[in-house]
Amino acid sequence: MIGGWWTRPSNWATNTTVAAIGILAVTYGVWQFSANNERRVVQPIRPIPSMLWAKEYADKQEK
Repeated sequence: MIGGWWTRPSNWATNTTVAAIGILAVTYGVWQFSANNERRVVQPIRPIPSMLWAKEYADKQEK
């Protein structure tokens, strides 16, 4: 046997899609958790990208 057990799996496209969906789901969950829990003790001098989605700054904009 050359190349191991699964040299060319026939369902590679399905496996790739399932893996990509899993990665996106985990990334979305971590992103949401981070945006909801981000707190800055020292406020930035100039705008930073995370101010666009962080809950701390979204609450200030609503007021």
